[in-house]
Amino acid sequence: MFDGPGIGASPAGPPAPTPPPPSPPATTSGADDTDGSGTVFSTKIAATHKPSAATRAGDSLMLATVCSAGHPNPPGRDRCVRCGGHVDTANPRLVHKPSLATLVTAGGASAAVTDTVLIGRAPAAQVGDVNPVLLPVPSPNSDISRTHVRVSAKDWQVVATDLHSTNGTMLIRPGQPPMRMTPGVAVPLDEGTIIDLGDGATITVRPPE
Repeated sequence: MFDGPGIGASPAGPPAPTPPPPSPPATTSGADDTDGSGTVFSTKIAATHKPSAATRAGDSLMLATVCSAGHPNPPGRDRCVRCGGHVDTANPRLVHKPSLATLVTAGGASAAVTDTVLIGRAPAAQVGDVNPVLLPVPSPNSDISRTHVRVSAKDWQVVATDLHSTNGTMLIRPGQPPMRMTPGVAVPLDEGTIIDLGDGATITVRPPE
């Protein structure tokens, strides 16, 4: 056997040159990759530095005017809702959500209304509630639903919603006749209002502590 080229075969020429490696593709940046100073970030870096939903301060802050004692108030109010002092209406600022009211049960338990408070025989978070305060009340005859009423802060207003309870909820406002709540409809609450869940359980709306 012969290991070399056969008879009549052309001699092998020099090896072909190796082509250079291709250049990396140019990075294109959209509007989201450019900050106000004109600095451009790659899409991957920008994505990893975006704040997550859990760290967005907007969920725990609200615009307020502050009195000389430091109490937050609704913008535009010139007298403090807590102490009656002067409020600097010209300089509203973002503050952590304050307590807008205190809910006090007939048995003396209480809960501050800064976001959502769920009241009932054995209250539990409902769809859409994020870390609600649970305020249980006794119901010897089980007339009160497990999660009977939601009290929540909507901007600077406290509202109550009957959560389609079995036996309903009554509102008793100062100087007004009792009113049966319509299930699923939010109703504004004022200080001094009594929420009557039945079975001897009442909730009184008091000023924030």
